[in-house]
Amino acid sequence: MTIDVDELEQVTTSVWELMMESAIVRADASVLSPDAGSKVAFIRLNGAYNGTIALHLDDGLVRAAAATMFGTPNDAVTSAEMDDTARELANMVGGNVKCLVEQPTELGLPQLAAAGQFTVDGASERCRLAFQHDGAALHVTVYE
Repeated sequence: MTIDVDELEQVTTSVWELMMESAIVRADASVLSPDAGSKVAFIRLNGAYNGTIALHLDDGLVRAAAATMFGTPNDAVTSAEMDDTARELANMVGGNVKCLVEQPTELGLPQLAAAGQFTVDGASERCRLAFQHDGAALHVTVYE
């Protein structure tokens, strides 16, 4: 089973609204090139379905999300809090995608890579969406 664009959009917007209590909107893919984001938070799904969900995150987006998550001003957010937030976003999106695929499928641990160093061996990009929140960008990509 392949995740489709509508399902990925619904999962991403729901996770964002739940976690951030604000809206994130679809955007043109040019808002963030896959290598331009500062971080890639990703999580693997293994079992009846094998895939990777990757979130290419703009610094501004991660900072705003971390500020909300930790209840601190944007300028007081630490890099560790940004990393934790990026991983948690990947975990939440990945967990919701896991519910849409064949079972049994296990959810791995969320991981973080520098944008230019992220690779998925032996998998192809199946679905990618871009989003924006207050001018900051996010790409969510499913690799199978």
